[in-house]
Amino acid sequence: MKIELDLEGLDFDNIENVKQVVINNFNDHGLSISKLRTVKGGLFIYHKAGMVSTRKVRTLVEESDTQRTYSVRRKEYTSDFISTESLESFKINLEIIIQEAKQRKGVK
Repeated sequence: MKIELDLEGLDFDNIENVKQVVINNFNDHGLSISKLRTVKGGLFIYHKAGMVSTRKVRTLVEESDTQRTYSVRRKEYTSDFISTESLESFKINLEIIIQEAKQRKGVK
């Protein structure tokens, strides 16, 4: 099933504009974004219907003059990555990410 993307006003050279286009398209399809993070080569889109990943989180437990003790645990988060290397791959990836997120969330 092909979905319609609203890419009107997309200025691919302006990353803030690209972020706004991603936010608008997610909102148009009944999805919400918790956070958008810019990295070299793309954007990480944090949302509830994203791919589940884990990362290590260190918490300071005890600190003395000579040493620090940390507890380490794994924290789950959900996100997707979209490449901003080329306009064509951006369009394709955005469409795929929205379709998959709608399927995971059960949005029609």
